[in-house]
Amino acid sequence: MQILNRFSWKQTVLFSIVVLIVLGLSLSILTWQNLRQQRQAIDRHVALAARSIARGVQANLFRGMRTMRMHQMRGNSQELPTLRPAADMLLQDLVQNGDLVFLQLRNPDGSVALTSPMSQTVDIPAGARQAIRQGRTWNAQIDWRSKRTLLFLAPTRPHLAPLCSEGQSAQCSPQTPPFLVLGLDMEDHLALYSRYRRNAVLQSGYVLVVALALWGLALAYLRRRQQGRRVDVLETFQTALLDTMPEALLTLDAKGRIQSVNRGATQLFASPAAAIVGKPWREALPLFGAAEAPDTELPRKWTKVHFGTKEVEAVSVPLEAPDADAATLLLLRDRTELAELEKDLEETRKLATIGRLAAGLAHEIRNPLSALRGFAQYFAGKFAPEEQAHTYAQTMVREADRLNRVVTDLLYMARPQPPHPQSLSLRALAEDLERLLGFDLKQHSTTFALDLETDHVWADEEGLRRILLNLLLNSLSALPEAGGHITLATQSSGTGIWILVRDTGQGMDEATREQALEPFFTTKDRGTGLGLALVHRIVRDHGGSLEIRTAPDAGTEVALFFPGPDRAPTEAQ
Repeated sequence: MQILNRFSWKQTVLFSIVVLIVLGLSLSILTWQNLRQQRQAIDRHVALAARSIARGVQANLFRGMRTMRMHQMRGNSQELPTLRPAADMLLQDLVQNGDLVFLQLRNPDGSVALTSPMSQTVDIPAGARQAIRQGRTWNAQIDWRSKRTLLFLAPTRPHLAPLCSEGQSAQCSPQTPPFLVLGLDMEDHLALYSRYRRNAVLQSGYVLVVALALWGLALAYLRRRQQGRRVDVLETFQTALLDTMPEALLTLDAKGRIQSVNRGATQLFASPAAAIVGKPWREALPLFGAAEAPDTELPRKWTKVHFGTKEVEAVSVPLEAPDADAATLLLLRDRTELAELEKDLEETRKLATIGRLAAGLAHEIRNPLSALRGFAQYFAGKFAPEEQAHTYAQTMVREADRLNRVVTDLLYMARPQPPHPQSLSLRALAEDLERLLGFDLKQHSTTFALDLETDHVWADEEGLRRILLNLLLNSLSALPEAGGHITLATQSSGTGIWILVRDTGQGMDEATREQALEPFFTTKDRGTGLGLALVHRIVRDHGGSLEIRTAPDAGTEVALFFPGPDRAPTEAQ
């Protein structure tokens, strides 16, 4: 089943990719800025360390010179120039015991005055000399003996002017003192920076990987959520579909227990779902003769069964889903109304056949029948003094009238007239019929009683008269020779009126009751089998229904339902 997808998956993916790219670029820029700031901090730290070392070297050299002067003032024979070897020794110790790779004291012109052991000289850029002349420090990073080294130049104090090289005394003065040149090893600092950079890159990569993983999880979640919504829509649709379908639908597990039912099943079995679910189908659904034969299997093809008064078709379908709890799908559909329609159709076909027969024979029978009846009435009047001949003539008249009623019934069955319902008084109609059948009631020793809950009914007068006359005659013929009772009763309903005709006759068995409404079916020796069929036809034309309630030796009750004016069919219908 295809469902409209209101969720734009492509737009969501594109938007999330753009967000991920922006996040990656932002993280890269932040990482680069942090690394640059960290490198600048290291450079400042190394320059500060070099400046501190330069000050320490100057302090040590100055302290040494002051000590030598104090010795001279005390009359010591040692002279000041002997300070240079001590100064060289100091520079050598500083280089050996610290992070310095070289240390020099240079004359104002750049020549070396004092130096630590070095395998190569260091060139001083012109910019560095300019900075020294202006009394400023200068530093730059160089490669020294395959090591990254900070080259630091710093002017010295005026008191260190005596340490200039021989021949440079003219240039060295308190106004132009020598300057220090030192090289500070940066490998440890750069190694620390490399580790920091590696960690920063790893952290950025980790963040990007996590972001990518979260992005994937978010997309998976959105997809799963969308699929969940689609599943919810499908489940809602399927639930509504199953609950609104007229057929009864049940699912059974592998052991035959009912797992679920729809609304149609509860309506078909007139039981709540809680009374059906969880029970074995043989116990909850007395179908297919399961009560008499426990080994009965569910039908794999459409099979007609009877469930109480209902006619049901059933079929079972095995479910192939391996993970499904249900193993079998049982589908039931109520064919009671359809069966009634089929019966009505069959009856209509029979009536059509009767109609064609009646239409062809009605005129052929009625014309000679009218002549015979006329002659019979003539002979009845002519032979009135002769009792036997008069009796024969009267018998001929009655039989001609009976045959005429049969022809009339046949014509009505063949060409029924639409009813013209109106409000009728049942009491008046019943009293008229009682006077008409008074001789027959007296002859059969039968009492006729009325039990009218309501007096008025909405029906066609001629049709209702024909109905009641046929039912009363049937009741009279069903009574024993000793007589009996016939009751005409009414009962009110919310949508119409029930007319009940009861007798205390011999009743009918089930087989006879089922065939009683079929045309030409009769159990009487002289009956035509059109009475109840005609009654049924007239009641149906009124939009009503007919029920026969009977049992052998328990009498018969024929119940006729006539709808009220608001529910009765119109003439056009």
